[in-house]
Amino acid sequence: MGAVDDSGPARRLLRAGPVTCILDGIDLRSVRRGGRELAQRVYVAIRDEGWGTVPATVGSLDVDQREDGFRVTFDCRNDEADIAFAWCGEIVGAPDGTITYRLAGTAEAAFRYAKIGFNVHHPLLETVGRRYRATCADGSEATGTIDAQIEPQRVVDGVLTAMFAPYSALAIDYRHGAEARFRFVGDLFEMQDHRNWADGNFKSYGTPLSVPWPMDAVPGQQLVQAVEIGSSGLGDAVLAGAVPVVEVGGRALRARLPRLGLGRPVDAPPLRPAAVASLERARPAHLRVAVRLHDPAWPEALAAGVADCRALGAALELAVSSEPGSEDALAALAAQAADAGV
Repeated sequence: MGAVDDSGPARRLLRAGPVTCILDGIDLRSVRRGGRELAQRVYVAIRDEGWGTVPATVGSLDVDQREDGFRVTFDCRNDEADIAFAWCGEIVGAPDGTITYRLAGTAEAAFRYAKIGFNVHHPLLETVGRRYRATCADGSEATGTIDAQIEPQRVVDGVLTAMFAPYSALAIDYRHGAEARFRFVGDLFEMQDHRNWADGNFKSYGTPLSVPWPMDAVPGQQLVQAVEIGSSGLGDAVLAGAVPVVEVGGRALRARLPRLGLGRPVDAPPLRPAAVASLERARPAHLRVAVRLHDPAWPEALAAGVADCRALGAALELAVSSEPGSEDALAALAAQAADAGV
């Protein structure tokens, strides 16, 4: 998790020339240009020696949105147990759409830590299967393709490693001459497949995992980092159909949204009337009901899911897990589903 100021203002939409982004506390989310997402999230994380996230206290947050760009400044402290780290943040959106997030901090005590620095979440749909070009530590250039298959977290000779060599700059090919570009200052970064942790993105992070941790900070030690996000070939207008928009300025647009459904918790009882009244306003196309045939209570779970489908007027999507020898249970499931009437 990144640092979020719960006492501050709600999320704000910022614009820098052709690029938009959302300021969420002191995190950036949904950095977009021409309807394409350049970064899903950009944030600073301070992790203790056990990789626990140290909470942040944010002060003096100032947002200056101008006609062609913006500047955000703030002070931040991360204090917990032995960790005492104070830093200043600045986020600048330039008229050409370049977004730069800088931090300058000082250790105010001696402490051990696993990470201090930026994380960048690259959007899954814009990244998977795409070519990349990375500038490595020695100045050489590495190229390759980000595999559609989930890349396991690799361990080589007992050392955790990333998807490819550490880099100071990264470009991701968005095809048709377009690309998203990232430049990292103050540390080397590397990429991991966040799908290993059920998160729908790829993550660039510093410091490389090959650097032994925990690391030791000494009083007065300074740390300066920056992440710069740029792009080319994406145009300045939202691409038709790239982002479904159903209303602009009170005028309805002819745009089709995908059929969306909801997932139902496995062990939940049937919905109460108040919950039905709230959820039916979303008009879900279906409910996803998990049926685990190795659990003797699966008929009750299915019955509760069917009851919710009826209450919401939604279709039933079954997610069935079975094991060898489940033929009788599968037959019983087929019979119960046939009798469900949804």
